[in-house]
Formats: sequence, structure tokens, C-alpha cells
Amino acid sequence: MTDSRTWIVSVLFLDIVGYSKVPVDQQLTIKIHFTNIVASSLESLNKQDCIQLDTGDGCAICYLGDPEKLFPIAIHLQRAFEEQLITDPVQYQVRLGLNLGPVKVADGISGDRNCVGAGINDAQRVMDFANGNQLLVSKAYFDVVNSMSASYATQLTHFGTRADKHDKAHELYQLNSSQGNPSLPNATASAGFELDSDVKQRITREYAKFVGASAAELAMENTPSSSLSLLCEALSKSLSADDRYDFEKFTRYYGYSTYK
Repeated sequence: MTDSRTWIVSVLFLDIVGYSKVPVDQQLTIKIHFTNIVASSLESLNKQDCIQLDTGDGCAICYLGDPEKLFPIAIHLQRAFEEQLITDPVQYQVRLGLNLGPVKVADGISGDRNCVGAGINDAQRVMDFANGNQLLVSKAYFDVVNSMSASYATQLTHFGTRADKHDKAHELYQLNSSQGNPSLPNATASAGFELDSDVKQRITREYAKFVGASAAELAMENTPSSSLSLLCEALSKSLSADDRYDFEKFTRYYGYSTYK
């Protein structure tokens, strides 16, 4: 039965990088390994307050209890996924996004509880901006837990503002120890780079302002790259200094490049 109340919950969204691009037998091995790590990390939470959603290539954890209780869980998971790359033969990376927001609780197809609403949608978008084995936190979550204890501020660093594909801006914070592992290959490159159609159209429109529509479309089709940031870097190099400044300002705003 659907609960008519609106819950303000903490949501941790996890995504296995490149999961759909590996053979099915590897997917099964990875998913079992991933599920075991997540399940063991949630043992300390009140099961009545914890709703777990399987997303196929990851999961979402909605916690109806005290919001700060999910923070140490998220830290533990981020570190566990980093460590498994060193100590475990099963190799994969996970992106993590932590948010606080409104959801409705309803029955799922199998009768288990499900969560729907902006709280879980924004958690996924926060996660989308993370690199492999990086934990990002929304400003909504940061503000709440930081008001409860100043110690949270020492564990999180302002990451910047990023816009999602719907042009909604997200102010983000990152776990200080979670920069992604610099010794690992770029997650997008290792999984096979595929450019989202909405992102492609946005970049093409912006690039066309400097080179024209036909040249922009041709450049987008023929510029070799293994990641979004490298694509934007390659495109900017063909522009004049003034145009390059404006184009890089655009890529920084949307989080498409690593330019500072």
C-alpha cells in the first residue's frame, strides 16, 4: 500500500562502472561480490528504516532514520570498493552519490517497499558526476549533517557546481580521501567511451557558435577521444584564445572537463 506521507530521507546511490559492457558471466560475479559488500555494510542500520532498491547495475539505499547514520556507511563502502581493487581478484569500480530529499514510499511489484521522488532522482544525478570509487555528496545532505556535527566539515571538501542534462545545477562535496584512484585508468575509457545524446547535442550547439554548425558536427564525429574531458580538450585546442576561453568556461560549468 502506498504511504501518503512525504518522507525526507537520506539516499545513497551506487553504480558499477561499465557493468553493461562486460560479459554476462562477469556481470554475475561482479554483482554477487558487490551485493555482499553492500549487505555487510548495512548490518548496523535499523532494517525497518532501510529500503534497498536493486537498479540492475547497482543499488539505491533509502534510509528513513537519522540522516547522519548513512554517512559512515557511505565512507565504509567507498573505502571497501577502493580496497577490493588491491586485495580482490574481482575487479570493478563503483560511483557513489549521497543526497537528502523528499520521497514517497510505495509497494513495489514484488510487494517489497519502494521509494520514488526527487530525493532518489537527485541522488542518482549526484552519483553521475562521480568518478570510479569516488563519493560525492549533495549540498542538501551536507548542510543537514554539518549542522549536527562540525566534524563532517573536516571530512568533506567543496567539489563545485555541476549541471545535469536537464540544466539543473547541483552543488557538490567530495569525501577528502575519495579522489578516485589516480593509478587506475579512466573509468569511461576503460569501459568504452559512449557520449550521451543530450550531452553531444549540447556540446555541438556550443561549439557551433565558434566554428559553424557543419564544422561542429564534423568535429564531433571525427575527433578521437577516450573520455568526455579529453574530447572537450581536443575541441578547444582548435579555437582561438578568446573562443577557447569561452568554450572552456562552458565545459567547466557543465562538468565536462577537468579545467580549473
